[in-house]
Amino acid sequence: MKLVKVGWWRVSSVLDNGFCASDFDDEASDDEHFSNFATALTRYIYVTNALEETYRFIFSEYIALAYREGIPKKEQVREPSMMAAEIVRRIESGRLPDYLNHAVKNVELTLLKYIDHFSLTANQLSKLDSSSQDYGLGLLRYIRNHVAHGRFPILENPNLYGKSLERRNVFNMLHHSTRLSAMFIQTILLNFNDGFKSVDYMYMEQVWDEEGTYFVDNCQIDLLSTVHLHGEFSFAKPVKSLVG
Repeated sequence: MKLVKVGWWRVSSVLDNGFCASDFDDEASDDEHFSNFATALTRYIYVTNALEETYRFIFSEYIALAYREGIPKKEQVREPSMMAAEIVRRIESGRLPDYLNHAVKNVELTLLKYIDHFSLTANQLSKLDSSSQDYGLGLLRYIRNHVAHGRFPILENPNLYGKSLERRNVFNMLHHSTRLSAMFIQTILLNFNDGFKSVDYMYMEQVWDEEGTYFVDNCQIDLLSTVHLHGEFSFAKPVKSLVG
């Protein structure tokens, strides 16, 4: 997804008051601002929803974990996000995507600025263990709850109303949160999978041209450790540059 286009008139009250020359002068600026904001927020929501589905993918892993460690029924967590946190906390550090901690730190820094800029409470964050492997998931839960519960700010155009620092940080936070969400999807799929068993993969195995052979030889589970380091990613074109 590259762009969500938002017309300036959808977010302006100027239609109620008639037009003047300055309204039309501001149209292009509002178009750009709200389209960029909607793109960043929509991309974040899309990837966050994918992460939520990935939590459900490992539901059975938590049930097995609780049984294996003898966790009493009344102490077991119920939310899929909390189950995933318990599981991620126990993954060996060598089985995490490269530079995951760096991505977590980027989210932490922008989130703390976001809390300060908008004078928010952050009691939930004080309960998180910053040294734990599931710390990043806790940060993502905080941001996700703000978006899901309608508390996330719809930013005014800073070219007209100021607050450019707040705008830049919110954009950065959405970007880093989207990236970290994708990396936790990689983490879960890297550690909990049954290999490639889809019909599409079996079809590719039977395609005896250069592209099909290269795909099967190089599309390995361990690619999930590094795929986020390669910019654009697609198996629709040669993948040698992505896995080499």
